[in-house]
Amino acid sequence: MPRTSVIIPAFNEERGIIPTLQDVRAETEGLDVEIIVVDDGSTDKTSELAKAHADKVIKHRVNQGKGAAMKTGYQAAAGEYIVFLDADGTYPAKYIPDIVRKLKDVDIVFTSRVNKENIRILNRFGNWLISKLIKKLTGFIGHDPLSGLYGMRRSVIDAIGLESSTFAVETEIVVKASSMRFDASEIPVSYRPRVGSSKLRPFRDGLRIFRVLVDLLFIFQPNITFALPGSLIFLASIFLASILAIKGIVTFGNIRLGFNSLLASIAFMALGLNTAIYGGIIDLYATRHHFKKPTSITIALAKLPVFSLLRNFSILVLAVSLPALAYLCYTWASKGFGPFSSTKPWILALAGLLLGLQGLFASITGRIFAKDCLEENVIEKAWPFFDQIIANARYRRVKKLIPPGSIICDLGCGYDGTFLRKLSTLKLEGYGFDRSVEKDLIIGDIKISSLNLANKIPLENESVDLVTSLALLEHLDDPINFVREVFRILKPGGKFILTTPAPRAKLLLEFLAFRLKLISVDEVKDHKRYFPKQEIKRLLEEGSGFINSSVKTFLLGFNQIAIAYKPEESALRIDFEQRVDAEIIKQELSSS
Repeated sequence: MPRTSVIIPAFNEERGIIPTLQDVRAETEGLDVEIIVVDDGSTDKTSELAKAHADKVIKHRVNQGKGAAMKTGYQAAAGEYIVFLDADGTYPAKYIPDIVRKLKDVDIVFTSRVNKENIRILNRFGNWLISKLIKKLTGFIGHDPLSGLYGMRRSVIDAIGLESSTFAVETEIVVKASSMRFDASEIPVSYRPRVGSSKLRPFRDGLRIFRVLVDLLFIFQPNITFALPGSLIFLASIFLASILAIKGIVTFGNIRLGFNSLLASIAFMALGLNTAIYGGIIDLYATRHHFKKPTSITIALAKLPVFSLLRNFSILVLAVSLPALAYLCYTWASKGFGPFSSTKPWILALAGLLLGLQGLFASITGRIFAKDCLEENVIEKAWPFFDQIIANARYRRVKKLIPPGSIICDLGCGYDGTFLRKLSTLKLEGYGFDRSVEKDLIIGDIKISSLNLANKIPLENESVDLVTSLALLEHLDDPINFVREVFRILKPGGKFILTTPAPRAKLLLEFLAFRLKLISVDEVKDHKRYFPKQEIKRLLEEGSGFINSSVKTFLLGFNQIAIAYKPEESALRIDFEQRVDAEIIKQELSSS
């Protein structure tokens, strides 16, 4: 097993450092471990006490912050696996071997404190608020992003680069690791009362953490921080400016808007356009340099003619505004440059010139970044734009039907388990299988593996509570055998959820794929058949033995979702070969 470096940043921890080091030494006996203490400018005996129990003790002359101490420790570490541990005795070292074992399969292992009573109430509230923001904005799979015990491979730290020098370092690691989609897992840990006085200042350090979070979101979530608000400001400003340009004065209750409001709305149009465009360009840049995984917006910017359309529209605006400005100048000059009375047309023409030039320059810059993304193949695995929209609609529909704490098996989970990642808040465990998986992944307590789904599912009989299969049935050569395998691995009373396109979607999907190239051509080509509702019900009940099946449509009737249950009582279990002749059903399905 690769060597592990346990890095313990410490500042004035003379009361806690010896028990912490003794705990680490005892719990890691038998592992190839080096223990590194980084004394971050302590004024007590932390360094002297640590020397008797640590392999390396490094001391900063002055206090630089927890993040700086962690960076110093990492630079001195020789291990392939890096584990960070607080020096205050709050985290039992008994979890370090578990972290090391999990690092054989994943890139990073987080921990989640299961008992919160030893955290001060104010800190608890701050943790809750920041955790909610991080999980909502980055897709963090864990439940405690501010935990002070976690481990990662050396390659992860090399990739993300530690920049924060303060207590915000945990926030930085979580945001970067989640946005870059490293394979991650989490283990629950107990949390003990700290030894000595806390160095965390809730208001000061909370504000620092929040500031770092906002700074990181500018790069790792530019669509939320730039593109979305910029687009809303731009569209609202266009709407208001159009009304004022036509009517002159608009009244909303006691609010009276006139020429000054027109000027303000034009300024906000420029602000909104710039903000939205910067968001798109940052998104392409961050994707190109592997700061984040591509989103549906990234795909649209890179693969659809977005910047070409922006260029053409900008040229059209310039073609109108430039002659208008020339005409206004000519008419003013022809009157001997006397009093200028065409203020509103002049302002509108100047606004057109400004927006047209901004759009033109942005289209050139955006096309450069989009071309760079395509040439570097950083989005070669990402689905086309509309595929992602449809997939997200499926995910939202199915997620509502999944009970927390279930043992799940997702069949056709994709190469990186996108749907399973979206279920991280439900605390599930289980499996995901797909033929496109290149290497085994771990997402929380869910293992994702490669499997040709025409084969036997490598799980024991009656081993899972729930099976999901989204947009897979239409690709299978033998749907009966597949559904029977699902029946086999489900526990009695277990639930099977599947989605598949409705027959009426065939022409639309083929048009979007073959004509407009807005969805994957290969995916649509691979569709073996489209199942009417009654065929799905017969496949589930007569062909496999499920009961209480229901099939409903969604996405304007172009998609179907089926839910079926395995019987509770063993007496209701089906001997498939006696119940129905599989070949007959196959023939009927293929002929219909």
